[in-house]
Amino acid sequence: FITAKSGLLMKTCVYTLLATLLCIATPLFAQGTGKKPVTKADYGLWGRLVLDLISEKGEWVSYYMNYDHGEDTLFVEHTNTLKKYIFPASHSGVFTKDNYFLYHKQDGMALLDLNTGKTVDYPGAVSGKVSSNGEYVVVAGTFPSNVTVSDIHGQPLKIIPIVSAMSWSHSQNAV
Repeated sequence: FITAKSGLLMKTCVYTLLATLLCIATPLFAQGTGKKPVTKADYGLWGRLVLDLISEKGEWVSYYMNYDHGEDTLFVEHTNTLKKYIFPASHSGVFTKDNYFLYHKQDGMALLDLNTGKTVDYPGAVSGKVSSNGEYVVVAGTFPSNVTVSDIHGQPLKIIPIVSAMSWSHSQNAV
């Protein structure tokens, strides 16, 4: 015996069951389209994330994406504010005591003021160091080359012509 009340209850149950099935089935249909399988050709687009350095006070970190086929990308990021500098075709660098970052790039080296974002370029430089007191930057091209000694703001102080090799003193305050 089906009464009007039980018939209404049955209709409600059927509609609820259909709505539930529709809600479950719709995402399943949507997931089946639009995704492309990963192939061996895609592997070359991947890279490795490498932690490079942490600044002396721990306020800045540098890391880079290393690609087997292509140019690396260097990142320098503040650990609290998440302010980030991105340098395509760049790799490795060194933090100074006073919020500067000296790094290698495609056509030389550059010194970044982490507070202002201003960069001083050293075209053709392949090696460089910052003095231990953080006041001087020394860069050189492929030896034999000129060696440039600059203040931390990039102002050249001395150019030493045709140097065939250089090394730092143990205190890193003299070349």
